[in-house]
Amino acid sequence: MPASMTGFGKAQVEATGLRASVEVRTVNGKYGDVSIHLPRYLSELESPIKDLVLSTISRGRVDVSITLQNEQGSQGAPKLNDAVVDAYISELRKLNERGVEGELTLATVAGLPSVFSF
Repeated sequence: MPASMTGFGKAQVEATGLRASVEVRTVNGKYGDVSIHLPRYLSELESPIKDLVLSTISRGRVDVSITLQNEQGSQGAPKLNDAVVDAYISELRKLNERGVEGELTLATVAGLPSVFSF
């Protein structure tokens, strides 16, 4: 008889004023389906986390939620990711050259993911 895939787990760790919490929920399913929920500034980790989960399960639905909290009340000072900004500007200009209308503004670029790190 197959083992059930339904379950829940939660863990927290604190280090240097930062608290990380991870929750994993699983339910039975015919296929391997993974959903990752991360803070926006960690979105680049979604694919490696999904690959890690899929390397350990063969089927079922898995929801992974990760949160980070700075126990000192601040994320730290923002730092501009110059390479990311340059890449965004280059790609947005390509869109404009293809006929997509709109103005490239500071507000547009500042609101894009990973423009700032902390």
